[in-house]
Amino acid sequence: MAGVDLLMFVNIRFGPMLIGVLLNVALYGMLTYYQRYAKVRFYSCAHPSNKLQMLYLFIVASTVVIVQVGIIFQPLIIDYGALKALVFAPKMLPGDSFLIAIVSAPIQMFAAGRIKAITKSYIIPAFVSLLALASGSSAIAMFVTVLQTPKFRDFDKFKTVATMWLVCSAACDILIAGGMTYALLTRKTGFSVTDGHINRIVRRASVCLLISAA
Repeated sequence: MAGVDLLMFVNIRFGPMLIGVLLNVALYGMLTYYQRYAKVRFYSCAHPSNKLQMLYLFIVASTVVIVQVGIIFQPLIIDYGALKALVFAPKMLPGDSFLIAIVSAPIQMFAAGRIKAITKSYIIPAFVSLLALASGSSAIAMFVTVLQTPKFRDFDKFKTVATMWLVCSAACDILIAGGMTYALLTRKTGFSVTDGHINRIVRRASVCLLISAA
Protein backbone atom coordinates (compact mmCIF):
# COMPACT_ATOMS: atom_id res chain seq x y z
CA MET A 1 0.00 0.00 0.00
CA ALA A 2 2.87 2.32 0.84
CA GLY A 3 4.39 1.64 -2.58
CA VAL A 4 1.15 2.63 -4.29
CA ASP A 5 0.96 5.84 -2.25
CA LEU A 6 4.57 6.67 -3.11
CA LEU A 7 3.95 6.06 -6.81
CA MET A 8 0.89 8.33 -6.73
CA PHE A 9 2.94 10.97 -4.91
CA VAL A 10 5.65 10.81 -7.60
CA ASN A 11 3.05 11.00 -10.38
CA ILE A 12 1.40 14.07 -8.87
CA ARG A 13 4.72 15.83 -8.27
CA PHE A 14 6.58 15.11 -11.49
CA GLY A 15 3.83 14.11 -13.95
CA PRO A 16 2.70 17.67 -14.80
CA MET A 17 6.33 18.82 -14.97
CA LEU A 18 7.19 16.06 -17.45
CA ILE A 19 4.15 16.82 -19.64
CA GLY A 20 5.02 20.53 -19.64
CA VAL A 21 8.63 19.86 -20.65
CA LEU A 22 7.55 17.51 -23.45
CA LEU A 23 5.12 20.10 -24.83
CA ASN A 24 7.77 22.81 -24.65
CA VAL A 25 10.30 20.64 -26.47
CA ALA A 26 7.69 19.86 -29.14
CA LEU A 27 6.95 23.57 -29.65
CA TYR A 28 10.66 24.31 -29.81
CA GLY A 29 11.00 21.61 -32.46
CA MET A 30 8.24 23.29 -34.49
CA LEU A 31 10.09 26.60 -34.17
CA THR A 32 13.35 25.15 -35.45
CA TYR A 33 11.48 23.39 -38.28
CA TYR A 34 10.00 26.65 -39.52
CA GLN A 35 13.35 28.35 -39.09
CA ARG A 36 15.16 25.67 -41.12
CA TYR A 37 12.66 24.44 -43.71
CA ALA A 38 9.68 26.80 -43.98
CA LYS A 39 11.74 29.83 -45.04
CA VAL A 40 10.82 31.74 -41.87
CA ARG A 41 14.13 33.42 -41.05
CA PHE A 42 14.86 35.51 -37.98
CA TYR A 43 17.31 37.56 -40.04
CA SER A 44 14.64 38.33 -42.64
CA CYS A 45 13.27 41.14 -40.43
CA ALA A 46 13.74 44.49 -42.13
CA HIS A 47 15.03 46.53 -39.22
CA PRO A 48 18.36 45.62 -37.55
CA SER A 49 16.82 46.03 -34.08
CA ASN A 50 14.20 43.43 -34.98
CA LYS A 51 16.93 41.02 -36.07
CA LEU A 52 18.71 41.42 -32.74
CA GLN A 53 15.47 41.00 -30.83
CA MET A 54 14.62 37.78 -32.67
CA LEU A 55 18.13 36.45 -32.12
CA TYR A 56 17.91 37.30 -28.42
CA LEU A 57 14.54 35.55 -28.06
CA PHE A 58 15.78 32.48 -29.92
CA ILE A 59 18.84 32.19 -27.67
CA VAL A 60 16.85 32.62 -24.47
CA ALA A 61 14.10 30.24 -25.67
CA SER A 62 16.78 27.64 -26.40
CA THR A 63 18.16 28.13 -22.90
CA VAL A 64 14.66 27.69 -21.45
CA VAL A 65 14.38 24.29 -23.15
CA ILE A 66 17.76 23.19 -21.79
CA VAL A 67 16.89 24.32 -18.26
CA GLN A 68 13.46 22.67 -18.31
CA VAL A 69 14.92 19.39 -19.53
CA GLY A 70 17.45 19.66 -16.71
CA ILE A 71 14.66 20.28 -14.19
CA ILE A 72 12.93 17.00 -15.00
CA PHE A 73 16.14 15.06 -15.76
CA GLN A 74 17.52 15.41 -12.23
CA PRO A 75 14.67 13.83 -10.23
CA LEU A 76 13.67 11.22 -12.82
CA ILE A 77 17.15 10.13 -13.99
CA ILE A 78 20.02 11.31 -11.80
CA ASP A 79 18.23 11.01 -8.43
CA TYR A 80 15.78 8.31 -9.48
CA GLY A 81 14.73 6.21 -6.48
CA ALA A 82 16.43 8.53 -3.99
CA LEU A 83 14.44 10.16 -1.21
CA LYS A 84 16.03 13.56 -1.87
CA ALA A 85 14.29 13.71 -5.24
CA LEU A 86 10.98 13.87 -3.37
CA VAL A 87 12.20 16.29 -0.70
CA PHE A 88 14.36 18.82 -2.54
CA ALA A 89 13.37 20.72 -5.66
CA PRO A 90 15.59 20.33 -8.76
CA LYS A 91 18.57 22.65 -8.69
CA MET A 92 17.68 24.26 -12.02
CA LEU A 93 14.06 24.98 -11.05
CA PRO A 94 14.65 28.61 -9.95
CA GLY A 95 16.01 29.51 -13.37
CA ASP A 96 12.74 28.57 -15.08
CA SER A 97 10.70 31.56 -13.91
CA PHE A 98 13.59 33.98 -14.51
CA LEU A 99 14.12 32.81 -18.10
CA ILE A 100 10.39 32.88 -18.84
CA ALA A 101 10.27 36.45 -17.51
CA ILE A 102 13.04 37.70 -19.79
CA VAL A 103 11.34 36.01 -22.76
CA SER A 104 7.70 36.93 -22.20
CA ALA A 105 8.09 40.53 -21.00
CA PRO A 106 9.98 41.77 -24.12
CA ILE A 107 7.47 40.01 -26.40
CA GLN A 108 4.54 41.57 -24.57
CA MET A 109 6.14 45.02 -24.64
CA PHE A 110 6.81 44.62 -28.37
CA ALA A 111 3.15 43.68 -28.91
CA ALA A 112 2.13 46.79 -26.96
CA GLY A 113 4.23 48.88 -29.33
CA ARG A 114 2.60 47.27 -32.38
CA ILE A 115 -0.88 47.93 -31.00
CA LYS A 116 0.04 51.55 -30.37
CA ALA A 117 1.42 51.92 -33.90
CA ILE A 118 -1.76 50.53 -35.45
CA THR A 119 -4.39 52.15 -33.25
CA LYS A 120 -2.55 55.42 -32.50
CA SER A 121 -3.89 55.04 -28.97
CA TYR A 122 -2.00 54.74 -25.69
CA ILE A 123 -4.78 53.16 -23.61
CA ILE A 124 -4.47 49.44 -24.45
CA PRO A 125 -0.65 49.58 -24.88
CA ALA A 126 -0.37 51.24 -21.46
CA PHE A 127 -2.35 48.45 -19.77
CA VAL A 128 -0.39 45.78 -21.67
CA SER A 129 2.90 47.37 -20.60
CA LEU A 130 1.82 47.57 -16.95
CA LEU A 131 0.72 43.93 -16.93
CA ALA A 132 3.93 42.88 -18.68
CA LEU A 133 6.02 44.69 -16.07
CA ALA A 134 3.94 43.24 -13.23
CA SER A 135 4.25 39.73 -14.69
CA GLY A 136 7.99 40.06 -15.26
CA SER A 137 8.59 41.47 -11.79
CA SER A 138 6.53 38.68 -10.19
CA ALA A 139 8.45 36.05 -12.16
CA ILE A 140 11.78 37.47 -10.98
CA ALA A 141 10.43 37.57 -7.39
CA MET A 142 9.42 33.95 -7.91
CA PHE A 143 12.98 33.16 -9.03
CA VAL A 144 14.44 34.66 -5.85
CA THR A 145 11.89 32.93 -3.61
CA VAL A 146 12.35 29.48 -5.16
CA LEU A 147 16.11 29.96 -4.92
CA GLN A 148 15.69 30.47 -1.17
CA THR A 149 13.21 27.60 -0.78
CA PRO A 150 14.90 24.32 -1.71
CA LYS A 151 12.31 21.95 -0.20
CA PHE A 152 8.99 21.07 -1.82
CA ARG A 153 7.15 21.20 1.52
CA ASP A 154 7.86 24.95 1.77
CA PHE A 155 6.50 25.84 -1.68
CA ASP A 156 3.22 27.12 -0.21
CA LYS A 157 5.16 30.18 0.96
CA PHE A 158 5.28 31.69 -2.52
CA LYS A 159 1.74 30.78 -3.63
CA THR A 160 0.78 34.47 -3.71
CA VAL A 161 3.74 35.45 -5.89
CA ALA A 162 3.11 32.55 -8.26
CA THR A 163 -0.57 33.42 -8.56
CA MET A 164 0.20 37.07 -9.28
CA TRP A 165 2.75 36.10 -11.93
CA LEU A 166 0.44 33.71 -13.77
CA VAL A 167 -2.66 35.92 -13.52
CA CYS A 168 -0.82 39.01 -14.80
CA SER A 169 0.78 37.04 -17.63
CA ALA A 170 -2.55 35.50 -18.70
CA ALA A 171 -4.37 38.84 -18.47
CA CYS A 172 -1.64 40.51 -20.53
CA ASP A 173 -1.80 37.87 -23.28
CA ILE A 174 -5.59 38.04 -23.43
CA LEU A 175 -5.46 41.84 -23.62
CA ILE A 176 -2.89 41.64 -26.43
CA ALA A 177 -5.09 39.18 -28.32
CA GLY A 178 -8.10 41.44 -27.90
CA GLY A 179 -6.16 44.59 -28.76
CA MET A 180 -4.58 43.11 -31.89
CA THR A 181 -7.92 41.69 -33.01
CA TYR A 182 -9.63 45.05 -32.59
CA ALA A 183 -6.76 46.93 -34.27
CA LEU A 184 -6.70 44.66 -37.31
CA LEU A 185 -10.44 44.32 -37.74
CA THR A 186 -10.85 48.10 -37.74
CA ARG A 187 -8.29 48.36 -40.54
CA LYS A 188 -10.18 46.34 -43.12
CA THR A 189 -9.98 47.74 -46.63
CA GLY A 190 -13.08 46.29 -48.28
CA PHE A 191 -10.96 44.20 -50.67
CA SER A 192 -11.65 40.50 -50.24
CA VAL A 193 -8.03 39.38 -50.68
CA THR A 194 -6.60 41.86 -48.18
CA ASP A 195 -9.42 41.33 -45.70
CA GLY A 196 -8.95 37.57 -46.00
CA HIS A 197 -5.30 37.93 -44.99
CA ILE A 198 -6.29 40.14 -42.06
CA ASN A 199 -8.85 37.57 -40.88
CA ARG A 200 -6.26 34.78 -41.02
CA ILE A 201 -3.75 36.86 -39.07
CA VAL A 202 -6.38 37.65 -36.45
CA ARG A 203 -7.36 34.00 -36.04
CA ARG A 204 -3.79 32.75 -35.77
CA ALA A 205 -2.64 35.52 -33.44
CA SER A 206 -5.65 35.09 -31.17
CA VAL A 207 -5.27 31.32 -30.96
CA CYS A 208 -1.52 31.52 -30.22
CA LEU A 209 -1.89 34.17 -27.53
CA LEU A 210 -4.85 32.49 -25.87
CA ILE A 211 -2.97 29.18 -25.81
CA SER A 212 0.00 30.89 -24.17
CA ALA A 213 -2.36 32.51 -21.65
CA ALA A 214 -3.87 29.11 -20.83
